[in-house]
Amino acid sequence: MPDGGLLVGATGKRGMQDMRIVLVLSALLSLSACSTGFVGAYDKEAHYMAGAMVSHYVTQQTGSPLQGCAASFGLGILKEAIDSTGYGVVDRGDAMATGAGCSIRFEF
Repeated sequence: MPDGGLLVGATGKRGMQDMRIVLVLSALLSLSACSTGFVGAYDKEAHYMAGAMVSHYVTQQTGSPLQGCAASFGLGILKEAIDSTGYGVVDRGDAMATGAGCSIRFEF
Protein backbone atom coordinates (compact mmCIF):
# COMPACT_ATOMS: atom_id res chain seq x y z
CA MET A 1 0.00 0.00 0.00
CA PRO A 2 1.57 3.35 -1.02
CA ASP A 3 2.15 6.06 1.54
CA GLY A 4 -0.69 8.53 1.04
CA GLY A 5 1.04 11.48 2.70
CA LEU A 6 0.80 13.26 6.00
CA LEU A 7 -0.63 11.10 8.79
CA VAL A 8 -2.06 8.49 6.42
CA GLY A 9 -1.12 5.08 7.76
CA ALA A 10 0.95 6.61 10.55
CA THR A 11 2.45 3.29 11.58
CA GLY A 12 5.46 3.14 9.28
CA LYS A 13 8.69 5.12 9.32
CA ARG A 14 7.15 7.85 7.16
CA GLY A 15 4.13 8.06 9.48
CA MET A 16 6.35 8.52 12.53
CA GLN A 17 8.27 11.30 10.79
CA ASP A 18 4.98 12.97 9.92
CA MET A 19 3.81 12.73 13.53
CA ARG A 20 7.05 14.32 14.74
CA ILE A 21 6.63 17.19 12.30
CA VAL A 22 3.04 17.77 13.41
CA LEU A 23 4.04 17.67 17.09
CA VAL A 24 6.95 20.08 16.69
CA LEU A 25 4.89 22.49 14.59
CA SER A 26 2.01 22.36 17.09
CA ALA A 27 4.30 23.08 20.02
CA LEU A 28 6.11 25.90 18.20
CA LEU A 29 2.86 27.47 17.05
CA SER A 30 1.53 27.34 20.60
CA LEU A 31 4.65 29.01 21.91
CA SER A 32 4.87 31.56 19.10
CA ALA A 33 1.33 32.64 19.94
CA CYS A 34 2.65 33.44 23.42
CA SER A 35 5.35 35.72 21.96
CA THR A 36 2.99 37.64 19.73
CA GLY A 37 0.55 38.38 22.52
CA PHE A 38 -2.16 36.45 20.69
CA VAL A 39 -2.70 34.24 23.71
CA GLY A 40 -2.98 37.20 26.08
CA ALA A 41 -4.10 36.22 29.55
CA TYR A 42 -3.57 32.53 28.83
CA ASP A 43 0.19 32.77 28.22
CA LYS A 44 1.29 30.34 30.93
CA GLU A 45 -1.49 27.91 30.06
CA ALA A 46 -0.32 27.83 26.43
CA HIS A 47 3.24 27.16 27.59
CA TYR A 48 1.98 24.40 29.87
CA MET A 49 0.03 22.72 27.06
CA ALA A 50 2.96 22.92 24.63
CA GLY A 51 5.13 21.25 27.27
CA ALA A 52 2.46 18.61 27.86
CA MET A 53 2.28 17.81 24.13
CA VAL A 54 6.03 17.40 23.83
CA SER A 55 6.32 15.43 27.06
CA HIS A 56 3.53 13.07 26.06
CA TYR A 57 4.98 12.41 22.63
CA VAL A 58 8.54 11.83 23.84
CA THR A 59 7.31 9.60 26.68
CA GLN A 60 5.28 7.53 24.20
CA GLN A 61 8.23 7.20 21.82
CA THR A 62 10.87 6.38 24.42
CA GLY A 63 8.84 4.77 27.20
CA SER A 64 10.61 7.11 29.62
CA PRO A 65 8.66 9.82 31.47
CA LEU A 66 12.01 11.28 32.54
CA GLN A 67 12.98 11.86 28.91
CA GLY A 68 9.53 13.36 28.30
CA CYS A 69 10.06 15.86 31.13
CA ALA A 70 13.56 16.66 29.90
CA ALA A 71 12.17 17.37 26.43
CA SER A 72 9.48 19.74 27.73
CA PHE A 73 11.99 21.64 29.91
CA GLY A 74 14.38 21.74 26.95
CA LEU A 75 11.66 23.20 24.75
CA GLY A 76 10.92 25.88 27.34
CA ILE A 77 14.59 26.82 27.61
CA LEU A 78 14.96 26.84 23.81
CA LYS A 79 11.95 29.14 23.45
CA GLU A 80 13.38 31.61 25.96
CA ALA A 81 16.79 31.47 24.25
CA ILE A 82 15.06 32.40 20.99
CA ASP A 83 13.21 35.21 22.80
CA SER A 84 16.55 36.55 24.09
CA THR A 85 17.71 37.16 20.51
CA GLY A 86 15.04 39.81 20.03
CA TYR A 87 12.02 37.73 19.05
CA GLY A 88 10.14 38.18 22.31
CA VAL A 89 10.38 38.93 25.99
CA VAL A 90 12.44 36.56 28.11
CA ASP A 91 10.37 35.24 31.00
CA ARG A 92 11.68 32.49 33.27
CA GLY A 93 8.11 31.75 34.27
CA ASP A 94 7.37 30.81 30.66
CA ALA A 95 10.21 28.28 30.65
CA MET A 96 8.98 26.84 33.95
CA ALA A 97 5.38 26.64 32.71
CA THR A 98 6.51 24.79 29.57
CA GLY A 99 8.55 22.36 31.64
CA ALA A 100 5.71 21.89 34.10
CA GLY A 101 3.69 20.41 31.25
CA CYS A 102 5.50 17.15 31.91
CA SER A 103 3.35 16.69 35.01
CA ILE A 104 0.37 15.80 32.81
CA ARG A 105 0.03 12.13 31.83
CA PHE A 106 -2.29 10.82 29.17
CA GLU A 107 -3.30 7.16 29.00
CA PHE A 108 -5.43 5.91 26.13
